[in-house]
Amino acid sequence: MQATRIASALLGELLYEKGQFIEAEELIAVGLGLEGGAVEFLAAGYGTGARLAAVRGGLDAMNQRLDEGAKVAANLALPRLAARIVNERIRSGLPISEADRRDLEQLEPYSVHADAPTAIIAELSLDSAIRLLLREEATAAAERACRQAQRLVEVIATQNRPHVLLTAELLYGCSWQPPTGRPRLRRSWSPC
Repeated sequence: MQATRIASALLGELLYEKGQFIEAEELIAVGLGLEGGAVEFLAAGYGTGARLAAVRGGLDAMNQRLDEGAKVAANLALPRLAARIVNERIRSGLPISEADRRDLEQLEPYSVHADAPTAIIAELSLDSAIRLLLREEATAAAERACRQAQRLVEVIATQNRPHVLLTAELLYGCSWQPPTGRPRLRRSWSPC
């Protein structure tokens, strides 16, 4: 049964990325509630589950999923899940703790990591930091965000990780010139 739940959560995340929200939500719902699964499964259940709730307009459900995910990450000491939850909060325009904000403001420049888990944590954290900078809508912050995103692309391009590279390139593209003072355009950039 646990294998089915894990597979359902991961397939649900893939379907979400393809824009098949109804099917994704059904699969992710099957996997929710298990705290003993792999981090990828938990990230799909709580992170992508929160996105799906937001797509349906369920902001309370989205907040609940993110809160639950944060509790699981803290209780089980799962830094990858914690990084994903913080990233989802930032992507959704939700507040984060001052401790998380300070950590993101003090990140080292991105570099190659020896293993996938630490690479994922670093990439999610940098993505979060860049998005926070872009929210400021100040020229200096936008330039810093662009430099950080460019560095991320350059380092990931040296590895054989095409999906991660595509995600980094999209973030870099969104950081070039964030439209300030034009709310309609700014909203259209938020999915980046």
